[in-house]
Amino acid sequence: MDIRNIQYQLRQRRLDEIFDFAFLVMRRHAGRFIRVYLIAIAVCLPINIAYLFWHQYARESKDFFSYWHLGIILLLFIERSIMTVPLVLLNGNLLFDHKPAFRELLNEVPRILPRFIWQQAVIRPIYIFLLFWTFIAPWRSLVIHFFKSEVFLLERLQKGAHVRQRLSALTSGQSERTVGFLLIDFILMFIFILAASFGWQFLLEIFNIHKLYWWLDAGSLFKGSLLYAPVTHVFLFIYFVYHSVAKFLYYIDTRSLREGWDVELALVRGVRETEEAA
Repeated sequence: MDIRNIQYQLRQRRLDEIFDFAFLVMRRHAGRFIRVYLIAIAVCLPINIAYLFWHQYARESKDFFSYWHLGIILLLFIERSIMTVPLVLLNGNLLFDHKPAFRELLNEVPRILPRFIWQQAVIRPIYIFLLFWTFIAPWRSLVIHFFKSEVFLLERLQKGAHVRQRLSALTSGQSERTVGFLLIDFILMFIFILAASFGWQFLLEIFNIHKLYWWLDAGSLFKGSLLYAPVTHVFLFIYFVYHSVAKFLYYIDTRSLREGWDVELALVRGVRETEEAA
């Protein structure tokens, strides 16, 4: 990795600037992100629809929260974790203006996926969902180990001690900023899903087909059924892509600040300009 090839301007950005920059990156490389999105939808959506169909005809409770809700949330969390692999690899390549063929990108995934699934799609949900009552476990997973996917996939650290040391070096002293990132991320996701679902439902009502097929209905948040609408999952996966880009940019912002990438690049440019002038 040669930081002289970095294509993004390195400077400390506010959290709102990071999310804004993520939108610009997605727009610039829309075709590549759309391919990853379509593959994720093609693989995951049939599984989710099967779960939702089972729920539609077999549920016993219509409470706002039930084990059905926890099940679909856990399923989406695991799917997002797996979807992270090609997205992080793609973001890492685009940072250095390397635009690999899509087949080349996918060829890297099987080699990394098994251990990554164990760490991020099995162990991590245990910390967050099963040990939530300890508070320390979810805090450790969501805040202290916030960059674990990037460290694992991009820096290729796999040994537990090395990963913990690296994560500690990256996240030390910025817990409040990470919590702020998570809060903004959740608010944006909520607004996006709500707006997209309401817009979709409005279109269905215009054409008067919202009662014909349950899987087209966007559901109602206030009835606790928004997550039970397959179309909501289509919107969620769009946001998963955006979340991955924003999180990667936050990771790069943190590394640049901690390791002085911006200073090193400024020195390199100064030396290059001096040599050219001479």
